[in-house]
Amino acid sequence: LWQRQAAKGQEPDDIGKMAIGCFTFAGATAWLALAPLVAGTDGRAPILWAVAFHLLSNIGWLYFTPIALALYATRSPAGLRGTLLGVNYLATFFASTVSGRLGGFYETLSASQFWLLHAAIVGGGGLALLALGGPIRALMDERD
Repeated sequence: LWQRQAAKGQEPDDIGKMAIGCFTFAGATAWLALAPLVAGTDGRAPILWAVAFHLLSNIGWLYFTPIALALYATRSPAGLRGTLLGVNYLATFFASTVSGRLGGFYETLSASQFWLLHAAIVGGGGLALLALGGPIRALMDERD
């Protein structure tokens, strides 16, 4: 996909790809929030609903995680690359811990509210990337 986009001069840069990944994952979790609308009388949504979520969330992951790792591995100062890759994984650890804590809200919120909360958090990350993209790009260009 990115090769075809690059051939047309339309490939997003790394920050743009990461933002797309956030928005795609936010869309996937919002998709889960809509599941009660299609649930049967037994309260279960069709299995294809969950499959669609996993496909979308994995596409979001592909737009974000490998790009973030590549940025740490290629744009970090040579003497700090290993350390900053570790920082990336540490951030993943803390995010997973927060996600686990958010799981406690599943008992107090409706399913839709629970998944919309997740969509808002990840969508907020995408908005932050868009808002901070200019300064981040400037720092990377300055370093190059």
